Amino acid sequence: MYYHKLPALAFFLFSIITLANYLAEIFTQPLLGVFILHIISYWGASLLFLLVSDKSRIQKSTKAPSIWPIIPRVLCNQLIILPPLLYSTKLVMSDNIETPNVLYHFLQLFFILQIEDFTFYWSHRLLHTPWLYKHIHKQHHIYKAPIAAAAAYAHPIEFVMSNFLPLTLGPLILQAHYSVWYSWVIIASIGTCYSHSGFIIPEWYFPLPGQGEHDLHHELFNYNYASPTMDQLFGTYRKQETVRIP
Repeated sequence: MYYHKLPALAFFLFSIITLANYLAEIFTQPLLGVFILHIISYWGASLLFLLVSDKSRIQKSTKAPSIWPIIPRVLCNQLIILPPLLYSTKLVMSDNIETPNVLYHFLQLFFILQIEDFTFYWSHRLLHTPWLYKHIHKQHHIYKAPIAAAAAYAHPIEFVMSNFLPLTLGPLILQAHYSVWYSWVIIASIGTCYSHSGFIIPEWYFPLPGQGEHDLHHELFNYNYASPTMDQLFGTYRKQETVRIP
């Protein structure tokens, strides 16, 4: 489906991997590096999307929410909930992991993405069961036409269950080097902001797959729980038909 994006995607990944390997030599506290890169990637992408005109939004009939009510909840999750969770990963991570070459780094990213996609899909579907939706997940769905900064606007239980765990299970299972963690957290943070941005960006601007499916999920609720591949596999996919950013 996304074969035409492969050259741009390969260049994008190679650039991220090169940056991650460089940062792995700089950060003396690897988990602090993961945290810092998440914050920079998440809020950098969120602020960039604020610069795009509302006229280009997918849901033109629904006004985009203000970023200000979103910030306290997101920062609570990132600054209070996330640090102890990240620190706990030291309990299962080995200290003697060699830096992978570019090919092995890429292969690990590929498998981490599959693990994240599968676990996020089912944790997300679980959050749409009646009790969990009413008491936990409904907070995230306050915004039917979300903005990028709202990606981590969630109940703390959801933040752990459907944000932190799917994103960290892959690196933990593979015992990935922290350079892989760095490239993964950059890609994942930018990717989740894009999927909540309310825009469709042409592939010559942004090489990651995505055509507004998650925006449609916020509009219709019971479709497009994760990637198009996972939703097609389990029969919950709906295609977003709309204009793109010019």
